[in-house]
Amino acid sequence: MFSKFWWGFKEGNRKISWIKWQDLYLTKSHGGFDFKDLSVFNQTLIAKQAWKVLLEQDSLIARLLKAKYFRNVDFLQASLKSGSSYIWRSIIWGRSLLMKGLRWKVGNGRSIRIFKDRWLPRPNAFTPITPDPGNDLRVAALIDCDPPGWNLEMLDQTLFPVDMEAVLSIPIKPHGWP
Repeated sequence: MFSKFWWGFKEGNRKISWIKWQDLYLTKSHGGFDFKDLSVFNQTLIAKQAWKVLLEQDSLIARLLKAKYFRNVDFLQASLKSGSSYIWRSIIWGRSLLMKGLRWKVGNGRSIRIFKDRWLPRPNAFTPITPDPGNDLRVAALIDCDPPGWNLEMLDQTLFPVDMEAVLSIPIKPHGWP
């Protein structure tokens, strides 16, 4: 509808293009019209539904989707299959937005894979920059039980200093252990 107003046809002739489509999204202070990108807004709303599927696993929709689309894996590892419904494809699309900011919260570290999962508190990269040695080492291997804290020797053997610094900024609390 917006595009027809700005770039439509009038009596078989093209209208004059007064402004570029990208400029409509600019704020008024930057010379635009402050239009909102409805695709981004839609993905945000669908990401909210994906968040509910992730957190409210006992909800009816989460149970139905799990039974049909991700029976043997976690929601975050679920994939699209041929013949997936529009709802499932949309939720996966919304989940992709969630994935940009999701990371594990370290408790006892048993579920978190050091080199594959997103768990480090950094603005852009939640995984270590240290090359993956190919093993399935878990964060629990980096934690001392008694007293609760990081195993500095293991950290030094496993990670680059920049990754070690990020790990050491994560507090380890005693209640994370059974």
